[in-house]
Amino acid sequence: MGNASKRGRRTNGPRGASSGAPPKAPARQTDRTLYRVVWSSNHPAAPTGYGTQSAQALKRLAADGHDVLIQANYGVQGMMTEWEGIPVYPAGLDQYSNDVVPPLAMEWWQADQSKVPLIITLYDTWVLKGDHWNNLPVVSWVPIDHAPCPPEVADWCRKPNVTPFVMSRFGQRMLEAKGIDSIYVPHALDLKTWKPTPKTVNVLGQEVSGYELMGVPEDAFVVGYVFANKGVFPTRKAV
Repeated sequence: MGNASKRGRRTNGPRGASSGAPPKAPARQTDRTLYRVVWSSNHPAAPTGYGTQSAQALKRLAADGHDVLIQANYGVQGMMTEWEGIPVYPAGLDQYSNDVVPPLAMEWWQADQSKVPLIITLYDTWVLKGDHWNNLPVVSWVPIDHAPCPPEVADWCRKPNVTPFVMSRFGQRMLEAKGIDSIYVPHALDLKTWKPTPKTVNVLGQEVSGYELMGVPEDAFVVGYVFANKGVFPTRKAV
């Protein structure tokens, strides 16, 4: 499934070590297979894109009966905590926690072998480094916002033990152009937060429309852009 020769193939669970190949995360499930998941992304309480998406997905995974452990590569350091009853482990010494995710996963899976082991990453995959990832079943919910797909992202997504979940049809096309199969899993919206808001309040306490708040005409077509450039100069995401 990780490359073009496996396109269209669907499995019911990760391949075991006895097959002589790295375990593969399943593409789709039609039964009630339960997973023991290590979720590697921003802390679900962090007000970031990764954090808010993690919060929505983790609640659903736990509600569906899967065991979940969070490895927060951003949002907590130096101590173990809990979020919504789910254990949260802090970031590692490596900036993207490459040093802690694989060994943490092995320990988590050994503690209860009644469920299928799985790592889910929600982050840029070009930061994931090291051979110690290669024998672990991984689903990578991968952002792809380049044309063509960057080589490091493509190299990760075609690994035999990695199943790429793409956030957009654009990302899916970019992987297809590299001969890599993927599964389209769009991000979700919390409709309690993201909803039409006819009026808001400005700094003077006055009720205004969003257009008035931004000082643009009511008939303007507005495009918002959210990005981070931590530790990068010159900026690589300038509009």
